[in-house]
Amino acid sequence: MTRKRSGWVFGLILVCLLAVFHGVAAGEEQRYINHDYGFSFPISQDMNLYTPDHPGPFAFKEENIFILANKWKPNEFIMVNLSAVTAEEELQSMMETIDSRGLPQPDYHKVAVRYTNIGGNQQKRAVEHIFNMQAGAPKTMRQICFVHKGKGFAFICTTDADHFQETNQSFFDPFFRSITFE
Repeated sequence: MTRKRSGWVFGLILVCLLAVFHGVAAGEEQRYINHDYGFSFPISQDMNLYTPDHPGPFAFKEENIFILANKWKPNEFIMVNLSAVTAEEELQSMMETIDSRGLPQPDYHKVAVRYTNIGGNQQKRAVEHIFNMQAGAPKTMRQICFVHKGKGFAFICTTDADHFQETNQSFFDPFFRSITFE
């Protein structure tokens, strides 16, 4: 290989390596952006995003949009589903039903059902449902349901029951504050 050609190849390899590592070194934020659903959020380096096209260790169903998992504690994750609730009135009815009857699942124990606000400016009203499931390893789950752009969403946060408070403060709450709505 001539000296001129080997210099060009070396330069090309160097440029490619710099391009690959630039985002990592600069700490550029990755974002999940979905214009059809009308929201986006940052994906930190401590999170893995799984989708039906890239399911990772998860089995996706038709209603699943994505799963956001803690990279270091994979049993801490947020599963996002489309919901049949597509209007604010239906959201209120759902909240009243859950508050009065709970969920028809074995080993279910309701902790709380209430309204909350999510998003960067806390501008989106949502129903928050916290409950425990005792089947297998005890889990505490936080379900956030809201309607946006005529579509219903259910964000289901899951972690081991004995780590819920810590996970809620370090993962779930920051995530819900980071969502940007169009």
